[in-house]
Amino acid sequence: MKTKMTATIATFLALTALVGCGGNGSGSMSQSNKTITIQDMSPEAYYAQFIYKETDCDKDPYFHYLSTDSVMIGKSARNRDIRVQASIFLRANHTYTAAYEEHEVYQYIDHGYSYDITLAKPLSGNWQVVEDKIEIEGLGVGTSIIYNGAPRIELVFSKNINTVGLVGQRTLIRRVSSTAGERSHNEVCGGQ
Repeated sequence: MKTKMTATIATFLALTALVGCGGNGSGSMSQSNKTITIQDMSPEAYYAQFIYKETDCDKDPYFHYLSTDSVMIGKSARNRDIRVQASIFLRANHTYTAAYEEHEVYQYIDHGYSYDITLAKPLSGNWQVVEDKIEIEGLGVGTSIIYNGAPRIELVFSKNINTVGLVGQRTLIRRVSSTAGERSHNEVCGGQ
């Protein structure tokens, strides 16, 4: 079943400009003892700020997880743009789950587009920090970046999940807050 939705692409356009100009988060590596820091913290601490958090019901009503910016990867048989987007749930035990979607765009609108979901696929695996990068198994490799004053991850996809054209594409990953995560507020809090 296809679902019509609207998605924001303003950050995609900003990413396109950013990638064109280059830009990484400030990182340093000491040649003498190989100590790596990102924004004055260890890589493990930098990426730990992106770990999935469920609501605690009373103090914080929100779920905190990651969302990729939309990336165009090709054209459909109907000559419409195919874009991908994912919600990613990194866990402290170095596993993750993700909700990956491919969209067939049928109309661009102010600050977004309308689309049909042509693929919704759950993903899961492990993640690890290697030197100053985060490797997310089955998705890609990310580097730290500060974008509009906020910590982000710039991910380069390493695998075509479904449609050819995803490998090598770049996207910004940001931490989002929502009233639902992998489960609803009702499921977690019991209707509070």
